[in-house]
Amino acid sequence: VFTSIFTVELALHLFAFWFWQFFTDGWLVFDFLVVIVSVLSLILKNLPGVSVLRLLRTFRVLRLFNKLSSLRTLINAVAASMIAVMNAFVMVALVSVVYAILGVELFSDRQPKLFGNFGNSYWTMFQISTFDGWVDKAESLSNSNDSQPVDPVVMIFMCTFIGIVCWVLLPVVVAVLLDNFVRAVNDEKNKLSHEKELLRMKGLNVSKVDHGNPLDPLLETLGRFRDSEDLTRRIKNLFQALDCDLGGTVDFQEIQEGLRKMEHLQPNIYISPDDYLRLTHGGSLCRHNGTGGGHLGPEEFELILRS
Repeated sequence: VFTSIFTVELALHLFAFWFWQFFTDGWLVFDFLVVIVSVLSLILKNLPGVSVLRLLRTFRVLRLFNKLSSLRTLINAVAASMIAVMNAFVMVALVSVVYAILGVELFSDRQPKLFGNFGNSYWTMFQISTFDGWVDKAESLSNSNDSQPVDPVVMIFMCTFIGIVCWVLLPVVVAVLLDNFVRAVNDEKNKLSHEKELLRMKGLNVSKVDHGNPLDPLLETLGRFRDSEDLTRRIKNLFQALDCDLGGTVDFQEIQEGLRKMEHLQPNIYISPDDYLRLTHGGSLCRHNGTGGGHLGPEEFELILRS
């Protein structure tokens, strides 16, 4: 029953988005693969390996990510963070490789089970990085007892590895993940906001190409200045009104929300992330560059409006 419902839904998606737009959307392609696997598992019941296809049908649960925008945003953000996180993991892996080679050279005779070859040594270093029995491993390498001190070579080997990998590099991995995750979430929110605004503008029969510069209504208001000092004062007051968090800078979201609330400006102003990048000259005027994430100070904000 569910397979039939999903098949009908897939056919409707193909008809609604046509083929090119359908296959350029990753979530729709995922739905397509899940439905195809489900249909094949029902038709080819006697085919060898069909049980594997039936197991793949469990991925239908993941289709919920495509239906719930909050889950879809989280998954897209995690996927966008993977490249930076993998780069950080490569550093951890390289340091572990170095210590695995040192372990083979130093301790293969003492503990061949732990450091007899590179594979065993790398697996041991991975276990130590999880703090799984690292004290027992250190004692077995030292052959220490109450009357014999710990081997200084083992002490240096273990302490430096734990300090570098566990206390420095692994927290770096988490920090990189969080930083890229927050940035990716903001990008996804900006993208969704842009899409909703485009739909709203389409429903009102308003097009962005109706005016060359999205800030034209605002510039028309600011254009009623007496002299340069008066214009600077007007721009400063506008900047303070947009600076919601009083941080001394404004970003894309603050400008977009602030201009949207200025209902006295007609037509209402909407700026997209692309508009923001164009106004900031590709982010070069931003103090923290990034798509939709750059911050503008009072000087940069005034420069944009004056230009």
